Amino acid sequence: MALSLQEFKCTRCGSCCWGPILVTEEDLLRWAAQHRADILAQVLPHEMVIPPRPRDPAERCPFLVAQPAPGGRLCSIHETKPAVCSAFPVAVEDAVRINCPGLRAAVPAKRMADAV
Repeated sequence: MALSLQEFKCTRCGSCCWGPILVTEEDLLRWAAQHRADILAQVLPHEMVIPPRPRDPAERCPFLVAQPAPGGRLCSIHETKPAVCSAFPVAVEDAVRINCPGLRAAVPAKRMADAV
């Protein structure tokens, strides 16, 4: 049986919050309208990305903050995060590739292994 995105439930663990984060023009316009200079200051405008934290070997998003358990991480701009973040995962393979807890908790390990 194939995996389905209907089985996905984001746990807000931060596992997908790494590498340069692509931003859209709509993201930029929304943040400008919300007066979110803190977010806009992080964007590399010619590349339309939010780069990872400087000197962070895990290349985490600068808006991913440490929290006490359970997941230990939380998006500090969750209410207005980039469109690419809101859309994750676009495909089941995206969640499987990073061993996403949002999918992993919903399906047996055998089905996750079969999906790769």
